[in-house]
Amino acid sequence: MTILSEIRICVVRTEEKSINQCKIEINTGKLLWTSEKITGILINYFKTIAPKGVEVKASLHHGGEPYMTPIDSKGYKAASKAVEQTFGKAPIPVRGGGSIPICSILEKELGIKIVFMGFGLDNDNLHSPNEKYNLENYYKGIETIPYFHKYFAE
Repeated sequence: MTILSEIRICVVRTEEKSINQCKIEINTGKLLWTSEKITGILINYFKTIAPKGVEVKASLHHGGEPYMTPIDSKGYKAASKAVEQTFGKAPIPVRGGGSIPICSILEKELGIKIVFMGFGLDNDNLHSPNEKYNLENYYKGIETIPYFHKYFAE
């Protein structure tokens, strides 16, 4: 379950006329918090800590609402069986993720449950300059997908 809110913040130093920009991502496990609520909290906080002579102008760039795959869903159960078949051990469900805002929209509009099946490791350093992906996990992932389809169709 991840709520990801990306906010672009422009800090204008009125005395020096310089502009600085940054990007902030916030993850929270509070399912009731929307991206708009998080944006409002952050903007208000930055305004309260801004030094004298600094004007903070911020707005929502984009936001994604939370999504959590139910572990009692047909899709999750099929994925779990498929991973166990391939890797020889039952997977442990974890709460984590990134910015995939379409998931909550797909569930809402289509009435479907989304299943996330990741085959990477925590030390893969996703999206970093030294990102990696083990070939063994790549091939195990390929091997797992047909089992998922098999078990989902049962």
